[in-house]
Amino acid sequence: MKAKRIDAMKDLIHQKNMMSIEDLSKHFDVSINTVRRDVNELEKRNVIKKVYGGVKAIKREVFNYDDRNIINKEEKTFIAQNACQYIEKGDILFIDSGTTTSEIVSFLPKEFEYTILTNNLDIINRCSVLSNITLIVLGSRFRHSTRSFVDIDFNSSVADYNIDKAFMAATGISTDNGLSNAHYAEYDIKKWVVGKSNQIFALVDNSKFGYSTLMSYATLDEIDYLITDKKPNEEFVKLSNDYDFHLIYNQ
Repeated sequence: MKAKRIDAMKDLIHQKNMMSIEDLSKHFDVSINTVRRDVNELEKRNVIKKVYGGVKAIKREVFNYDDRNIINKEEKTFIAQNACQYIEKGDILFIDSGTTTSEIVSFLPKEFEYTILTNNLDIINRCSVLSNITLIVLGSRFRHSTRSFVDIDFNSSVADYNIDKAFMAATGISTDNGLSNAHYAEYDIKKWVVGKSNQIFALVDNSKFGYSTLMSYATLDEIDYLITDKKPNEEFVKLSNDYDFHLIYNQ
């Protein structure tokens, strides 16, 4: 209940841009002290800031792919290195399009053979020279902003592919809405992969927590591993036990 209220409070503040503590108290029918505790939690997530008379939303700046590729580089490296530890001989893997997931290629094992499915141009180019990998390209239309191919023909043989492990990116992750992405063109592939994979690995750095974007493609109870760079808030820790997914972070 508390986690859902905090996420709803964040969404409302972002919708209104600014709200008073009193208005939040009335809207959620909770005490002023409860609102202040919730606001403190949101401030820790860096999604709102306290201002005179209330709170104000912190709007996330939208960066292009190249800029996102250099933001939180150390965090993405930690996540990618940990993800690669789960790759085994003969695996059929999906590597999602994203700046965190594309970092995986730097740490892929070279001592045994496996298969990679991907729709990301950078991953395709870097994997094409690795002789131990069977590479399968998904998607037919190139989307420049994410450097990915979209639009899969699900009536083709693609629909029959099986996936052992999927390494998924997300624009946001929240307790209510799970993993979300910011564009409908990416949604179909992500949703299809979640339905076809034996294990789902969510690879998200700490800046993605507490956010929901346009479309949710996986709920938290659908993931098997959540790999991030630092310990998330207690609600996520509790949900990792409730939903029985492995939570891995930099200790």
